[in-house]
Amino acid sequence: MRSLTTEIAAVAAELLPGVAFEWSKSDHLSTEQCFKPYDRTGAVMIGLESYRSVPSVDVPDHIWRQFTQRVRDIVVRIGALATETPENGVFYNAADGTKVSVSRDSGISIDTQVGCRLSAAQLDSRPNPTGPEETVYAQQRLLDRGSLESAATDMRSAVEEIGSAASSFTPRPVFEWGFAESYRPNACGTPYDRTEGTMLILEDYQIESRTAIADEGWQQVADRARDVAARFGATPPVVSEMPGNYTQTFVNSEDGARISVRKDQRTITISAQTGCRMADDPRLYRSALQTPTGRVPYSTLAPPPTS
Repeated sequence: MRSLTTEIAAVAAELLPGVAFEWSKSDHLSTEQCFKPYDRTGAVMIGLESYRSVPSVDVPDHIWRQFTQRVRDIVVRIGALATETPENGVFYNAADGTKVSVSRDSGISIDTQVGCRLSAAQLDSRPNPTGPEETVYAQQRLLDRGSLESAATDMRSAVEEIGSAASSFTPRPVFEWGFAESYRPNACGTPYDRTEGTMLILEDYQIESRTAIADEGWQQVADRARDVAARFGATPPVVSEMPGNYTQTFVNSEDGARISVRKDQRTITISAQTGCRMADDPRLYRSALQTPTGRVPYSTLAPPPTS
């Protein structure tokens, strides 16, 4: 993405002789959680520093039109299309979140965001399948735990408990479960990857306001989430914070239990996944699920969750 950014800057330098570009000085790159269906993968989107022209210079309309047309031809290689017209200066790949924005305020500024990706460390750390002997021990550990059905009920109650901490400071203090009619199963990680264990992803628990939600109450939500997540062995949090946009994710690295709380300008969303468990109902065994991304009707679970 840096190479693409400098390629765009070279076009600007060609159209505006005498300008150069420099990266803005920043101690860190911004990160943003990926959208569905990548929101539970651990992958993130990364915003690079701004690449800005120096010295300050006015950009005439006809030069700006030429520049944005050529930017359009460059960014199409990464699947990014103009969100309105090229002159608007915003190009976006809706499939993975890659974004290129150009603007002309006392010169030209280029801002880019890398689409949803796993880090090199995450790719390198993907484990090999568990061997037969360790799988036997892992299966026994699952049998010593509670059932998948009970874990789903407990996790659902935990999510609602976190939601109660947000109700006191939101303009519309009523959370609602998503309208999905099924849970989404998720394959267990090692050493449970070859057992009959399964994890279940719950539908989102969300509050949506017509007006902005104040930042002041966010810490009490994060604190409640931390306390609740600790009961599931999910700690410490992975944090992403920008003004008005906050995310904390708590993960139990041993069994996969996960709780995530997110706030943006008008919504607070709580997402959760049970840890790896054996189901009482054989229809929920890993081998019985048709595909790893299939869905499990609520009616399959006993008892079904309440709304």
